[in-house]
Amino acid sequence: MSQRDSEASTDAVQRIFEQLLDAAHASDNPRQQVAKQLLSDFTAHDTHVSIAQTYSSKVKKEPAKESDRENHDWDWDALQELAHTGHVSTIGSPTSPQPSGLSSDSDVSQLASERFMLYSSTGVQTFVDIPDAIATLQQQKDGWLDITAPTDRELDYLGQTMHVHPLTIEDMANAGSEQDKLERHKSQNYAFLTYRTPSSTLCILMFASHVITVHGLELSPEIRTTLIRLLGLRHAVSCGFIAYALVDAVTDALAMTMRQTEKTVQKVDLSVMTASGGQTDVLRQIGTARRELLTMLQMLAGKSDVIRGLNRLVSESLSHHLQDINDQLAALIGICTQCELVLTRAHANYMAQLSLGLSRATVGAGAFANRWAVLAGVLLPLQIAAGFFGQNVLVPWTWDQENKIHDNVRAWLGILGFMLGFLLLVVTLLWRRGAL
Repeated sequence: MSQRDSEASTDAVQRIFEQLLDAAHASDNPRQQVAKQLLSDFTAHDTHVSIAQTYSSKVKKEPAKESDRENHDWDWDALQELAHTGHVSTIGSPTSPQPSGLSSDSDVSQLASERFMLYSSTGVQTFVDIPDAIATLQQQKDGWLDITAPTDRELDYLGQTMHVHPLTIEDMANAGSEQDKLERHKSQNYAFLTYRTPSSTLCILMFASHVITVHGLELSPEIRTTLIRLLGLRHAVSCGFIAYALVDAVTDALAMTMRQTEKTVQKVDLSVMTASGGQTDVLRQIGTARRELLTMLQMLAGKSDVIRGLNRLVSESLSHHLQDINDQLAALIGICTQCELVLTRAHANYMAQLSLGLSRATVGAGAFANRWAVLAGVLLPLQIAAGFFGQNVLVPWTWDQENKIHDNVRAWLGILGFMLGFLLLVVTLLWRRGAL
């Protein structure tokens, strides 16, 4: 192949890959899931172009074999159309629609309309009422039933059908006030655990071959993440793995929330060190960050005990994964402690800055008062002298019309004597009382 042909082939493959990206993100495309499956296979390799070249050259030169059709999930006719035309808009509708359920290639966001979702090795199904959901679950092996915002009657039906203890049903009904815990009911042959998430509380019932989850939010992010993870697997999974995937998704969500809180704490610390922002803003930021840390510590409390208890219920192959979750929880608690120390230091530094500012203001006010005291000390004798000689009586050195000095200043002397006597009386009283 010449260099020009090679460049043309590479450009064609790149164009195909770009069209594949567009099709995978186009909700109105009838075969969006086929494009997503192809895209997942492309992104599983280091070089997108090389794997695309391999697929395109294969469908151009060789017809699809039955073994290839059986061993792979993608549509070979769709891939051939993609390789030759460079677009996927003409790909037809699915050949085997499932009106009563959802296949593994279905968009997970479609599950939000139903309150009962069942995952099994055959795919994903949704139900309108709980009797059909439980009946289908009991026919599956290693199935997972997710129940969103159940009513009291639905919980009672769940307890009667699956032989769940009434106290467990009560705990699921009051999940919002429950702490993280794990209880094993050997008589009913199931384990019950509650695991608080950033958005709600997740209740998990683990049976020998079934897993049932109950939560309040409509298709919570943790359920969505776990479902996407399970749909991406090519093999059947055990109930222990489903429980592990659920707690792992919740722990990852807690880690994301902790990273946001850590950024908030760093922002507060930086604002204190740079003395930016007003007094009210900094104190409010410190209070908000501490409230977030307190909420995080409350959610992390007890989770390590739940993971250790779950580790005793699952197979040894999952022990290492659960230990990783426990290590992650310990790391999150350590980050919370560090953030609390940072906030304590930032609070102390900010209060020190306020104290220093008040001290500077006090020094400035004292200097200002000293200046006025000096001025008053200079003006006071002048004011006294002006008051003595500015009285409305004859004062010494007063001239009459004939330019002669009047010696009749008895009134002025009387006023002066009264003032001096009053001053002497006040000073004597204050001296006796110890005020001077």
